[in-house]
Amino acid sequence: MAKTMNADAEYSLGVRLAMKGRPREADSICAQHSRKNSNYPEAWVNLGVIEAVRGRSGEAEAMFRNALARDPENTLALTNLALVREKAGRIDEALELYRRALEIDPTDAFARGKVASLQPAQPPGQKPQ
Repeated sequence: MAKTMNADAEYSLGVRLAMKGRPREADSICAQHSRKNSNYPEAWVNLGVIEAVRGRSGEAEAMFRNALARDPENTLALTNLALVREKAGRIDEALELYRRALEIDPTDAFARGKVASLQPAQPPGQKPQ
């Protein structure tokens, strides 16, 4: 009898494979996981990260949007989508996503750093956006 993994174990395996530089295997596990657990946003985030690492920005964006459709406040999906857009030169869109992540989690140091580095300099006496 074939053994099946629970959703958390499958998700964790996909993450570990990706971190060990085995994107094909990670992609396969994460794709299986997302098909079986399509409402699990982290699986979509993982697929997006794998696609981004492979240089497939369009596919990565689609995966991050899938995650956000399931969990609009998923800051990991927001910041990863922002990174893809930033790398594509879509700075205003990236900045808006980083700001949205900060609204959800004001302690997100990565998003805070990105907002600080990407937002235009403010004239003296004017409040930042």
